[in-house]
Amino acid sequence: MRLWNATTGALLKTLEGHTNAVYSVSISRDSKYILSGSGDQTLRLWEAATGALLQTLEGHSSNVLSVAFSRDDKKAVSGSVDRTVRLWNVATGVLVQTLEGHTDWVYSVSFLSDSN
Repeated sequence: MRLWNATTGALLKTLEGHTNAVYSVSISRDSKYILSGSGDQTLRLWEAATGALLQTLEGHSSNVLSVAFSRDDKKAVSGSVDRTVRLWNVATGVLVQTLEGHTDWVYSVSFLSDSN
């Protein structure tokens, strides 16, 4: 992944770690963290200022198509080709819950404004 300055167009950082295409990116509300979802079946949490990889979240069995931070940046959600939605604790990287029942790929995920 590449992080760009939108005003100048300058490349700020290259974030390396995923082994397949990146399909979704979310930036924490405080702009300190970047969350990415990839075809390598993982989510990765990055420190925006340094580009350091902080965590690799594993649990999906196929491409991760969508990721989002909760409003308080304490949780993350992901949707996948494996037809699941997964809820994560951002601080620990622990999978909190898996929501099943979709009959097709989950293309988009988000939180309500109260982080539920």
